Amino acid sequence: MQGRTFKTEISVYLERESVVVGIRESCRELETNTEDASGFRPAFVRELFKDPQFIIGEQGIDTEYCFSEKPVIVNGKSREKCEKLYNELIVSKDRQMPVLFIPGDYYHEHTEEVNRKTESMLGFCHVVVLENTYRKLFEQIMNNEEFVEVVEDGQLIYYRTTIKQEYSADYYSGDVEDIMLQINDVAHREPIRKRMDFSKFPFEPSVEDLMTRNDDDERVLAEEKRRVSELKELRQELGDVKRDNDRLQKQNDKLERDNRQYEKDLGKIYSDMDRYEIDIKDREKQIRNLTEEIQRLEAKDIQKDKIINGYAREEKERVTPLLHLPSQKGEVISWIREWYSENIIVHTRAEKSFNSDNRNIDLHKFCMMIHYLAGYTRYRNDGGQTINPHAAREYDPEESSIVVDPVSSGQGAIEMHKDSYTISIPTVDGGKENVILDLHLKAGKGGDANMIRIYFYYSPELKKSIIGYMPGHLETRKAAH
Repeated sequence: MQGRTFKTEISVYLERESVVVGIRESCRELETNTEDASGFRPAFVRELFKDPQFIIGEQGIDTEYCFSEKPVIVNGKSREKCEKLYNELIVSKDRQMPVLFIPGDYYHEHTEEVNRKTESMLGFCHVVVLENTYRKLFEQIMNNEEFVEVVEDGQLIYYRTTIKQEYSADYYSGDVEDIMLQINDVAHREPIRKRMDFSKFPFEPSVEDLMTRNDDDERVLAEEKRRVSELKELRQELGDVKRDNDRLQKQNDKLERDNRQYEKDLGKIYSDMDRYEIDIKDREKQIRNLTEEIQRLEAKDIQKDKIINGYAREEKERVTPLLHLPSQKGEVISWIREWYSENIIVHTRAEKSFNSDNRNIDLHKFCMMIHYLAGYTRYRNDGGQTINPHAAREYDPEESSIVVDPVSSGQGAIEMHKDSYTISIPTVDGGKENVILDLHLKAGKGGDANMIRIYFYYSPELKKSIIGYMPGHLETRKAAH
């Protein structure tokens, strides 16, 4: 554009024990010019980002929110972190650049593309990822319900408002590559024709001087045109030299990389040759081990086939869980949820009491009681009575006389210890209700060291039995066990 010149100014001053470097890129043009100049960042600024001794950011903004090649990650669950982000960046009097808010789930799905565009927007935009939740910041601190709705709709927020000037926020959705390209373009055009505050940096002439300078002075204009022309020629020559130098440097770098790779490959060949004999012996051992494992698995499959073929086809669903009985206590809860989730719910209280019980109970017997409880639940779902010693006997294949009894641990135990026998369960409409653990399965007497109790409530609404406490004994009228 005729009559337009660009100027890069660098200001350096000492602040306590650090050296502060300020950089201003300004454009001088005729008042009649209406076409926007491209906002750009000098190449050496990009190189400063790669130097660990430099912290690049807006003057006055906490270094925690400095520009980097990746977004700033903020734990949205932490009110302390959200309030610090709000006070020291979002509403900071020193922030002049926009903020791009990205939800954590979106970032983890598109990490590579977001990181790449974050690097491209260095010095133009603050990119912030809100991990876990965004509600605490938008809803509780910023009191902005619209932002919550926008993020829930899968959109990104480009927040341009500052303390000095209020703008409408921009929302972006669609293909991630298109979104990031759009945001990148907007961020690079953001500083165009803006009045920027450079705080303590002593730049001369000031922005005001540039805007009020008399461009009608023909002598000054002619001199500026001559300087622009010379500068263009010098820059072109410098660019040619730099391109040649870069090309030669790349060729040299490639030759050095190739040479290092050749040496590395040669060393690997020698190393591989030394390992071949050892590898052959290891492979022979592996073959023997695999052969033994195959034989073991074949024998195990034969045994499983014998068990499965021993039952009628319609009973396979009932038998299958018994073929996968857990061998360790830590596997029991996941075993219940994997095979009996249609009939049994393990309440969090029951899971906690089970894991904290350090007694050496009979896990096999306990699992068979769980199996019977699944059958009893199906029996109740089919309209069966609450107490029936003949109910679901097919779910007691070892004939251990497992039955469901009402809770009667001491007359009035439930009334005396109502809290111990009460749990909160979900309802079909998404609510909660408190119920009494009025039924239980038992093995052994109450005083036995390794006795087993499974307290539960059958929900006709959910058509499931909810286990509320196991494997120990709940409090009785006399004492707590």
